[in-house]
Amino acid sequence: MIQERDQKRGVGGAMKTRVLTELHIEAPVETVYAFLVDMENTNRLKTSLMGGTVQMVEQTPDWVGTSYRMFRHLFGGLYYEFKARNVEAVPNERVVQTTEGWIMENLLSGTHVLRMRPEGSGTHLTIEIAPPAIERIPVFGSLLGGRIVRSMARMHEPMDAEIKELLEGNKTL
Repeated sequence: MIQERDQKRGVGGAMKTRVLTELHIEAPVETVYAFLVDMENTNRLKTSLMGGTVQMVEQTPDWVGTSYRMFRHLFGGLYYEFKARNVEAVPNERVVQTTEGWIMENLLSGTHVLRMRPEGSGTHLTIEIAPPAIERIPVFGSLLGGRIVRSMARMHEPMDAEIKELLEGNKTL
């Protein structure tokens, strides 16, 4: 796993924060793409990132513009919700998804870029998560941005491992 926090200032002087993960999946690139382009497949994971339910809201024939809703009850009547949309889908190469969070907006909103290419008899998958500037969270964002990035990477590790096991056929759900 590669964790990176780009310290370059972007448009408007905001820091660009991102988490990169790279892994090899022993499955054809077509299989990996088909799984990742449809976010409803997250429901098949037992260790999904947030434990919510993903529902497709609208599907398009080429997957570009396909939108989703994720919802989870927490406790005491609290819940979180976010919307996601595929903004780019290049078959067997790349999927770009944007998310908008209702609660904890700076942590649940952002862009996910999933890049894949054939590698040997399998697929090399690169996952880039770019939440909007965590540094904009008053006080804590700028002080704890690096910790937040490391925490996000750790939260994704079980899900990435489970996706790998599922696509390699080592795990049945």
